[in-house]
Amino acid sequence: MKHVLIFLSALSVLLSATPEPAQLRQPDTGVIPIVVTPSSSSIAAGESVTVTVNLDHTATSNTSLSLSSSNNSLISVPSTVTVLNGHSSVTFQGSPPPDQRLHASSNVTLTASCNGGSASTVISVN
Repeated sequence: MKHVLIFLSALSVLLSATPEPAQLRQPDTGVIPIVVTPSSSSIAAGESVTVTVNLDHTATSNTSLSLSSSNNSLISVPSTVTVLNGHSSVTFQGSPPPDQRLHASSNVTLTASCNGGSASTVISVN
């Protein structure tokens, strides 16, 4: 009887102990989450716009981002920008071409992409 009591006591201690919660880790897909933020969501025709691209982390090496504009005749952007090692963002100018004339309002989508992740913002050009 003594052995059974000791066994039940040990079992009771085991069952009452609370395990630590498991740490959930998302798989590393290589995709870099990014956010694109313009200085203004609406600009006049011929104006430039400052755009900031933010990573969700500090870059551990220089990180190149591809840029595109849905309408280069209204806002052109550099083809690439680089977030420098130790930083989490980069800023660039979206500029109109010289002598650009606009006859109607248009929306222009600016997109930044890197390693399968991408983000866009829409700027209204009036």
